[in-house]
Amino acid sequence: MLAENDNTTNVISTNPYIVASDTRYPGASCFLYIPAESPNMVFVDSYHVVRAIAEWPVWRTPALPLPHHLSFRLEEIPGRGVGMIATRSISAGELIFRERPVYAARREVNCAADQNDNGIFYRAAIHRLSQQARRSILGLQNAFPPPFDVVPGILNTNCLEIRITEKPDPKPSESFVGCFPVISRANHDCAPVANYFFNFGTFEGELRAMNDIAGGEEITITYMDLCLPKAERQAYLSRTRYFTCGCATCSTPAAELGQSDARRAQIGRLIERLDTLDTPHLPERSSLDELERALAAAEEEGLVKEGPSGYL
Repeated sequence: MLAENDNTTNVISTNPYIVASDTRYPGASCFLYIPAESPNMVFVDSYHVVRAIAEWPVWRTPALPLPHHLSFRLEEIPGRGVGMIATRSISAGELIFRERPVYAARREVNCAADQNDNGIFYRAAIHRLSQQARRSILGLQNAFPPPFDVVPGILNTNCLEIRITEKPDPKPSESFVGCFPVISRANHDCAPVANYFFNFGTFEGELRAMNDIAGGEEITITYMDLCLPKAERQAYLSRTRYFTCGCATCSTPAAELGQSDARRAQIGRLIERLDTLDTPHLPERSSLDELERALAAAEEEGLVKEGPSGYL
């Protein structure tokens, strides 16, 4: 059994800064630190993948500066941990925040069993980050109970989907996640007011308002497929995030819950059919009436709203 203080890492190169996670096994995951001096991000994957990522031209382009006055503050919210609260009115479509992840990895990393739940692998991954970057990760909430170590608990609690290609790869083995110091603070809601999107071109997560957000309102996103029925949403969040959602949608009276689930299923069926198309046009079997019914269902569920110039 590997002791917690046993070091299995080995520096492969310093420019790019790549470290093998476990010298005991060929093909073990590697850690790529960006930039090489005072790293503020680590990318975890196989050697050939991180070696290619190190050559991306995006790293030679500094992230765009953020506005001096943010439209939100971070605040402790009873029963929900630290969340994001709007400090002024935010218009639908407005960019709320953008940032690069501090930790990025293939969802299923190649990690030895004796380095997983005890956190040795994940602690090694963040060890060479700058002090500020490490603090930004370790300051996030951990929802995972023992025997999970706090570091993998934090990373799993706060991970969001990212991409390493222009178009998403549908294969589960090609799924990637990132952990963000600020965006990961946004709490879940089954009728969120904001949308998280990963911009591969800048390698940044972006948070935009889906609806007009009032000052003092919590800025929420979704952690999952919102078209699932309540029972499946609750089961997924309990299994993957260790909390029970108590949002207004999940608190719908039992007499109305079946209608809510049916509306979301209707939206999901249309989205599924549209996702199979190579072009953005509706399939022949989908009518304008069907689209209008789905939009009406989405509006009733708080997933979209009709504004003066159409749906937002």
